[in-house]
Amino acid sequence: MTPTPLSEWIPRYVHGYSTPHHLAPLLELLDRAEHESVQAVIHAPPRHQKTETILAGIARMIQRHPERTNAYATYEANLARSKSRRVRDLALTTGVELRNDAAALNEWRTTQGGGLLATGVMGPLTGQGVSGLLVIDDPVISRHHAALHRSGDGYEIVDLESANGLAMDGTP
Repeated sequence: MTPTPLSEWIPRYVHGYSTPHHLAPLLELLDRAEHESVQAVIHAPPRHQKTETILAGIARMIQRHPERTNAYATYEANLARSKSRRVRDLALTTGVELRNDAAALNEWRTTQGGGLLATGVMGPLTGQGVSGLLVIDDPVISRHHAALHRSGDGYEIVDLESANGLAMDGTP
């Protein structure tokens, strides 16, 4: 049986989300990554479904290969954990069985030993044995969202009217 391409998997499992045909090259890379090593740099403008497509690709990888460990990193650890929650919810929707201790968002495992590691760009991944997808998504924040300014002995972050505002360690 031929595996379902991600372009067909997404509308089946991701509620309210249709196939992102404008990201066809990304869909193809995620399909190929299931059976071969793929290294790529992907760029898409903000709000063009790149991250959601990647998260769906990770969830599908976990569904098909629950023994593989995947990793997701982005510019900030709290955001990585939020994306991990999204992948975990998608994986559960597809019938993936999680270990009883899979409540943590920075690392959760399937009953077959695979799962997802999620971290900020400067966070730990070494020694974890990633055997599935390793994604570094948006490793730096855009200067259109926030700016850092020296303030006394430290730094101050200034919101540049970003769509979602700023939070530091979960505090706005």
